[in-house]
Amino acid sequence: MKALWRRLLLPCSLLSPLLLGSCDEGGGCGGSVGSSDVCPPPISGYALVQGQALRNDGSPIADKQAYVGCGDAVGAYDDRTDHQGHFEMRPVYAVDDTLLYPFPPRHADGSFDVSCQAHLQVAHDLVIRKDSLMVRFAPTREAVVPTTTELREREP
Repeated sequence: MKALWRRLLLPCSLLSPLLLGSCDEGGGCGGSVGSSDVCPPPISGYALVQGQALRNDGSPIADKQAYVGCGDAVGAYDDRTDHQGHFEMRPVYAVDDTLLYPFPPRHADGSFDVSCQAHLQVAHDLVIRKDSLMVRFAPTREAVVPTTTELREREP
């Protein structure tokens, strides 16, 4: 059985660059057959997540890592908070396989919402988490409407 598997694997490994395509020097797809880069999936949506991290007394949490994760189609993004606790991330929605990751329903303007999670790493063992955050993705960068959130420390 292993010999059959190896015989099937070799032709597939030789054909994969032809089937998957590759990137050219300018970042576009369709480069030379010998290229080792595989093109990224096309971008179907752009978003902007802006927020502020605050202690329970309202003071900003500065110089900590904030994260936004939106599943496999978007991935996770991060940014360090500034002196006022602000952070900003620009996630993109990009998928190759729309059967595995079907597009979310679109609004009339072409935008769509994706459920995400945001959290802030305050210390090694202390995380501030916002369980659900709906992020609006727009079809172009120019049409992006920011999604804002607040990550606030809970009362002791």
